Amino acid sequence: MMASFSSFSVRITLLVLVFCLIGLQAADGQTGGDICAGVPDPFACPINCFQEDLVCGANGVTYSCGCEDAACNGARVVKRGACDAGNAGSDSVRG
Repeated sequence: MMASFSSFSVRITLLVLVFCLIGLQAADGQTGGDICAGVPDPFACPINCFQEDLVCGANGVTYSCGCEDAACNGARVVKRGACDAGNAGSDSVRG
């Protein structure tokens, strides 16, 4: 009897864990993978930045003035830092 209770609690624990992981994955999908999803849209474009903040757009372009710069150009940001060198010849865009 004790073994079946232990097996039951293990199954319940695994089931809860699976649902938690599914919930986390669904929450990430709501932003579309945009690193800058919480950043408000800039008030004016182009952006004049004083400190370089490289981000890589989904279009393969590196934006030097961060999330606001990418937003001004209609790009979704996929990672912080410059895009990889093999990005089909795209170049940094200065804001």
